[in-house]
Amino acid sequence: MSEQIYAREATAAGTGAIRTQEPATPTYASLAERTALLRDPVQLTQADVGELHRTVQIGDLDERASRVAVQEPSDLLEALATEFGLSWTTIARMVGVTDAAVRKWRRGEPIAPENRRRLARGVAFLQILGTFPVQDSASWLEMRISDDATITAVDLFSEGRADLLFELVGNRATPHQVLEGFDPNWRHIYAVDERFEVVEGPDGDPVITQRRDR
Repeated sequence: MSEQIYAREATAAGTGAIRTQEPATPTYASLAERTALLRDPVQLTQADVGELHRTVQIGDLDERASRVAVQEPSDLLEALATEFGLSWTTIARMVGVTDAAVRKWRRGEPIAPENRRRLARGVAFLQILGTFPVQDSASWLEMRISDDATITAVDLFSEGRADLLFELVGNRATPHQVLEGFDPNWRHIYAVDERFEVVEGPDGDPVITQRRDR
């Protein structure tokens, strides 16, 4: 690397001052400084664009949910069960209610406005999910985000974190990044217990049971 060249420059008082001249060939130090000046605004721009994209996606979800919500609750339930193949248990988990509540709605009993909105949001979410390369969205919702945690996609949706799911299916975040975004303490709170496993119960719904090979 070239040594920095120092030149004496006369001042107005007739004394001399030392100034540093840029070497003809850039040094690694000067290149590092220049690239840092470029990198910082690029990173800020990427962060701003990422946040804007998430805002737009959630806005799209909200608008779709508003359009879908005008349908009868029974039609929303039918769409989730028939068109998208969700079990009644999964639908209940998405909305954040019990299986018994879903059975009441299926019989035509009254539904609270907020629960109706959540049903519509579920339909809207699955409509958007269909624009991504996700095959069999029903089983994908029940699948764990990572082998290292018990959290599933439906868990994130029920907690209002559809934005993280969009990041995951759009390959803009890894499973661990999604889990970090949901709860930084996920390794301690949602760690997998190898003593148990999820199997299909007598009614066809998933249940947790102790592993037989232990």
